[in-house]
Amino acid sequence: MLKKMDIDGNPIDLMCFEQPLVLVDLETTGFSTERDRIIEIAALRLEEGCQPVAFSTLIEHGKLSTGSSYIHGIYRNMLKGAPLFSDTISILQDLCQDALLVAHNASFEDRFLKAEMARAGGRWAQPRLCTMMFARRALSHRKGRGAHSLNGIAEEFDVPVKGHHEAFSDVLMLHGILGRMIDAFKKHSEFTKWLKASTKSSEEQSIWPKGSSRNVRLKSRY
Repeated sequence: MLKKMDIDGNPIDLMCFEQPLVLVDLETTGFSTERDRIIEIAALRLEEGCQPVAFSTLIEHGKLSTGSSYIHGIYRNMLKGAPLFSDTISILQDLCQDALLVAHNASFEDRFLKAEMARAGGRWAQPRLCTMMFARRALSHRKGRGAHSLNGIAEEFDVPVKGHHEAFSDVLMLHGILGRMIDAFKKHSEFTKWLKASTKSSEEQSIWPKGSSRNVRLKSRY
C-alpha cells in the first residue's frame, strides 16, 4: 500500500527532469543475482504537482540466510510475515509508471530488480539515473575509498546520515543528496552532460505480472 508523506529537507527541482522520479534502495543477502535475494525494498515517487508517495517493506525470500546481517541489520526472524517480492509487484507498478528510477549505484538495484521480476514471470526494464555516477563527474575533487558513496556524498552536502543500510533511511538520504547536487550544479555548463551520462534508458518496456494485490500487508523493520 502506498503512503502519502511530507519530506523534510531540501526539495528536488523536478523541472530538471522530463518525467516523475522513483528513488529506490534495496537491501539484499549478497551481491549475486543468482544466489542472493532482495530482503528489503523502499521507494519514493516524486512527481511535479503531486504529494510524494512512499513504500517500504521487508521481503520474505524463502531461504534460511539473510546474508550479512551485521551490515544491514536484518535477521531471519524479522522476515516472518513479510510479503514475497512477487506480492509487491502491483505496488511497484503504480510507483514506477512512466518514471525514472534513481538510485546510488543504480546498476546494483537494476540487476536485482531484473532478477526478481524474471523469477516472478515479468520483466524489469525501467530507465535509471545513477547518483553515484553523477557525483563522480560533479565532485571529481573527492578522492579515496568511499569518496562517492552515499555516506560520502551526504557528508559533502551536510545531509544527515541516519540508519545507513536501512532501505527507507537510505532513500531519504538519497533524496537529500540529489536535491543538494541539483541545486549546486544545475547552472553549471556541464550539468546536462553529466546528467545524460549518468542516465541509462531502456529500449524495452517493463512487463508486470498480474495477480498481486495493492492491499498486500507490508512489514517494516520496527
